[in-house]
Amino acid sequence: MIFMLLEALLGAGLVLFELVAHNASAARAGAMALHLVNTFLLLGALTLTAWWAAGGAPVSLRGHGRLPWLLGLGLLGTALVGSSGAVTALGDTLLQYGVLPGGVSQPIGSNSHPLVQMRIIHPIIGTLVALYTLFLARTVTAYRPEPQARGFAWGLVALFFLQILLGGLNVSLKAPVWIQLVHLLMADATWIVLVLLSAVALAVPEPVPTPRAAPQPGRAQLRPEV
Repeated sequence: MIFMLLEALLGAGLVLFELVAHNASAARAGAMALHLVNTFLLLGALTLTAWWAAGGAPVSLRGHGRLPWLLGLGLLGTALVGSSGAVTALGDTLLQYGVLPGGVSQPIGSNSHPLVQMRIIHPIIGTLVALYTLFLARTVTAYRPEPQARGFAWGLVALFFLQILLGGLNVSLKAPVWIQLVHLLMADATWIVLVLLSAVALAVPEPVPTPRAAPQPGRAQLRPEV
């Protein structure tokens, strides 16, 4: 509920402060990045609510060694990729509508607008985090070799590298709106799978039931008197 209210307030703030249309300010870029991060947090809360309502095991940060830190770094890196992607998409849209000079085919240099430079920075961040998810998947599957954990781990890796391909397609097609929407949808799916992987990896193991001792032969069984 809190993240839903924040989502509405952030959207309202974009309109009230006129961070829309042809606005190319740093404030708008920061608001877009913050909006995306809150969207991820909202999706994470919805995902965990559904997961635990369906019978998923509770999680604990204790007893898993360094794994919580590694998963936390993966979540932070994915949020960074998503927020930088939101800013990059904003720059592409403003380039298409002529707000920023040069258009989507212009060369990117040190004197380019910061929103244009994000077209180089975002793919670098995405590639580095994708390589980290490969390491994370190997770590989690070694710790949790169950099929469910393996499915989420390698599904996450596949989604990340699919995102790299979609990013390349976005650049080659000169950033049409439809491919940006597909790119955003896959980013949401990637985040959801990472949240589920974290929930499975940090799940509290179910207690092993203690077998009842069988009665020893030759020993009289006491029965209550009627």
